[in-house]
Amino acid sequence: MSGHDDVISSVVVAIIVLIVLAWSWSLVRRRHDLGIVWALGVVAVAWMAWWVGDGDRGRRDLLTAMVTLWGLRRTVHLWRWTRLDGSPPGDEPTARSLLTRFAPLGLFMFIVTLPVQVAATPRTPMIGWPAVAGAALWGIGFFLETVGDAEPDRGLWRLVPHPPRIGEICVWWGMFVVAAETADARGTVVAPILMTIVLTRHQSFFARRPLP
Repeated sequence: MSGHDDVISSVVVAIIVLIVLAWSWSLVRRRHDLGIVWALGVVAVAWMAWWVGDGDRGRRDLLTAMVTLWGLRRTVHLWRWTRLDGSPPGDEPTARSLLTRFAPLGLFMFIVTLPVQVAATPRTPMIGWPAVAGAALWGIGFFLETVGDAEPDRGLWRLVPHPPRIGEICVWWGMFVVAAETADARGTVVAPILMTIVLTRHQSFFARRPLP
């Protein structure tokens, strides 16, 4: 029977390995691509928690599916943005960037995925209505992100400020609500709060234009 320590320690190891590999690859490619590392890293964390955890299978499956769909969509969007829209790669990676860019990203990744990690071990309660509500909130967020990214400066952009960021907030709160069906995960509310602060701290959050 696995506990929170088993899941968290496994996730920490996975994040360290991922960050070192991503940094090494960035040196080869001479660009950071931190956004893609972030999206795929969160997916990797979810799958590690699913694999090591032995909690309610329905909750683990649901959380892993939600994270995976979000991460893959995000990765495709970022890849298309950099490839088709010609976004600049930024400053060239260096040995120091492992500590200044990649390590902070790994720490942030660990903190915001805590609900998924902690919810992977409790066997009770079984998945229920709170999970349905969380999944619905996640679905709204996923819709806002997907449509907002596809129609910049029109459609949803004329109705709400920055649909992708509002959608992102809904996605993370939705995942938290699913996880918080277990008492242990309710203390990880710092994760969606942190995401909300990060996503709303820029003035561009209120601008009706696409996320750069």
